[in-house]
Amino acid sequence: MLKKTFDFLKTKSGAAIVAIVAIFAIAPLLHCMGNAEKWPYWFHEHFFNALQVSSNFLSQGIPSLDALRATNDFSVFWNAVLILISFIAPFGSPVYFTTVCLVLATMPVLSVALMNALLKKMEIPVKPASLFFTNAFFFVLCIRLAATGTDAAWAVPAVMIGALAYLRMLEKPSFFSGMACGLAVLLCVWVRFDTLAFVVSAAFIFYMQFNGKMPVTLKQVFMFLPGFIVGILPAVGWEFLLYRHFGTPVPATVLSWMQAQNMSPWKIFSVLLGSPAKHFLSSPSALICLSFPFIAVIAAVVDSIPWRQERTYTPKDTLFYSLIWFPIIQILFFAFFTHLNLPEYAYYSLAVALPFALMYGINRIDDRMKTDKDREEFAKYRDIIGVLLLFLGVFWAILPRSADLIPQVNAVKSLTANRPGIYAVGNGGGIFSFAAKIPVIRLDGLAADKQMTDFISQQTVLGEVFKHYGVDYYIMRNPVKSQGCYAVREPVENTSGGDNKGMSDWLCAEPVAVKKISNNETLALFALDASGKAVSK
Repeated sequence: MLKKTFDFLKTKSGAAIVAIVAIFAIAPLLHCMGNAEKWPYWFHEHFFNALQVSSNFLSQGIPSLDALRATNDFSVFWNAVLILISFIAPFGSPVYFTTVCLVLATMPVLSVALMNALLKKMEIPVKPASLFFTNAFFFVLCIRLAATGTDAAWAVPAVMIGALAYLRMLEKPSFFSGMACGLAVLLCVWVRFDTLAFVVSAAFIFYMQFNGKMPVTLKQVFMFLPGFIVGILPAVGWEFLLYRHFGTPVPATVLSWMQAQNMSPWKIFSVLLGSPAKHFLSSPSALICLSFPFIAVIAAVVDSIPWRQERTYTPKDTLFYSLIWFPIIQILFFAFFTHLNLPEYAYYSLAVALPFALMYGINRIDDRMKTDKDREEFAKYRDIIGVLLLFLGVFWAILPRSADLIPQVNAVKSLTANRPGIYAVGNGGGIFSFAAKIPVIRLDGLAADKQMTDFISQQTVLGEVFKHYGVDYYIMRNPVKSQGCYAVREPVENTSGGDNKGMSDWLCAEPVAVKKISNNETLALFALDASGKAVSK
């Protein structure tokens, strides 16, 4: 095993991966040396939801953003890791963030290793040039996910571990292989709830292919089914436990995404294709991380729809189709049940499916080329693109994700200084809570309790929400006065055009403090009384 590892490190893919991982792990340390305040902005703002939930669980004994009300919006695996790191260094210290970066740097390496193991197990024809290009593209997507600091980063290796267990169950059916596959489902759920879309994908493909003889016989099904049922019971028990304690097994973030109205499923194409193309110059990452993987996966799915081809299917085929259908299942859920204004990392399933879709597509193109010269030219272009992608990975590894929040955080610190109490805010609540050391109620539904998601679903008057949570101050962005009052809506209308539900109200008192950040952005602090109404202080 050690020899194989060293042999891989001698390849182009291995050397590039080691270099970028080193940069990813060390760059924040070098960039922030002498200025510890820069550390928080290296991650996505949603990382601080997990950080605050972990910190409050350790200090208060409850998973909570505001240390007051429990939330089920956590990843058992990632929050446990964040808590364990706190035993090395205090939450939020430079050493703490350095350790988090080092841990996150292992995720792309682990994912690439698992992906290559899957390619080998599935016996997909692999050519050196194809492997370099595929590894490079996949690795860059993993770097992008790891850089967010969210549990979506760990969902990629978790699904691939589940895929390996699933393949073993189908190829070597037994009680123990079935139980191992069931336990892999628990691992996926503990890492990130919506990895269950892979379970749905695998079940869907198996149902479409199974005829009593393939991909496994009926006898083999009964060999692994009892073990699988036993193995999946802990996952079912865990979800039941969440339901008992929090009122729902679905994390608050997913519930907040589902607070949609006037559904327009076709807008998913605007999110994945139209908007990235339109804003390519200002935000090229969306085109590379969303559009191209989506096109590659769709092409592989259309060309290899399992029930269109009359042939014998093996367990390897079943796993291949399950992997490339995984993002399709997830995207269909987003299109029909959410308001689509989702963070980019929500589409991590595209990263899982991309290498297998790429290998399938490259092999199909190679087979159709008539001469070796054409194949060599095609391989050369893939090498060039792979190198460019790795340079892009270096750029993403050294780029702070939340640098644009620095002025807002400084403004919030100024507004909240010497004003103890409970604060409410929409987007940015996690990092505001961390940086200003204040209890924050997020009004966008993230890291919330079941009651908050119900308030958003029912579009409750915002004053009633303030009253319920005992909010003392509300932080408002860009206040606009109309007829003596300020109109407020949380969550704000999303970029799809007001398709998300929201809670509205009027604040009929002047803010107690205002901080102008720029010509286009102002933060205002409103004081609230016990009834949730704005008052002057």
